[in-house]
Amino acid sequence: MKIDAAAPIGAFDSGVGGLSILKEIRYLMPQEKLIYVADSAYAPYGRKDDEAIFRRCQVICDFLIQRHCKLIVVACNTATAACIDRLRQTYSIPIVGVEPALKPAAMLTQSNRIGLLATESTLKSRRLLSLMTRFISFEQKLYPVGCPGFVELVEKGKFDSSDVYDLAQPVLSQLITNDVDSLVLGCTHFPFIQPVLEDIVGSRMHIINPAAAIATEVLRQLNASNLAGGYNQQSTLQFITSADPTELEPVVKRLWRTAFSIHKLRT
Repeated sequence: MKIDAAAPIGAFDSGVGGLSILKEIRYLMPQEKLIYVADSAYAPYGRKDDEAIFRRCQVICDFLIQRHCKLIVVACNTATAACIDRLRQTYSIPIVGVEPALKPAAMLTQSNRIGLLATESTLKSRRLLSLMTRFISFEQKLYPVGCPGFVELVEKGKFDSSDVYDLAQPVLSQLITNDVDSLVLGCTHFPFIQPVLEDIVGSRMHIINPAAAIATEVLRQLNASNLAGGYNQQSTLQFITSADPTELEPVVKRLWRTAFSIHKLRT
């Protein structure tokens, strides 16, 4: 199948979290056409098994390929950990995933204590174990913390609410006690609560958001395949959700800060 450089980039997440990645893609490649799918009717993925996550990812990838996407971004740490290898075996177009940024954290830490905020599914994955083996040295210690409730609050648009503070305070206090100085955001929803996290930890921790690095990888892969859109190309953005668009619209507008229509995923 011939892929057109003028075709859109597709991206998806269990909900709105992947917009943290899409923002960086739009910033780095403002000329590209974008299609984003929020699978909010099935969120959060972090409480589902790998097979259930793979089935949802198949549905969405099939949808994006039907729309002639030239590259797909799995803008979800949980889905990447659960099934990105199977997705790459299933589809012939480039697929970019999201992984916890343990390598830069290991390079930045001075205390040799690294924190990781992620979903339970990501924390239990073999992919995370592989990353730990590759990038966390013998003298370093990783403190992985599951964060139930964070994804749901972002999905409801409560990413700067007192509820976020109430959930984050005990988690971060534990990491502060353990002298953690580098904190990895291991879920694409979490950058939207980063201001709250920074308010709690102050200057004690360097918070690592991998979104810009993912956008750079997307551009690298497009350039390597001669699929980058021309600079005279008219950019577009389509936002599609498996949930009720009217319920998600106010949340998306707050996160993206631009009004646009949201369509229902009918598949």
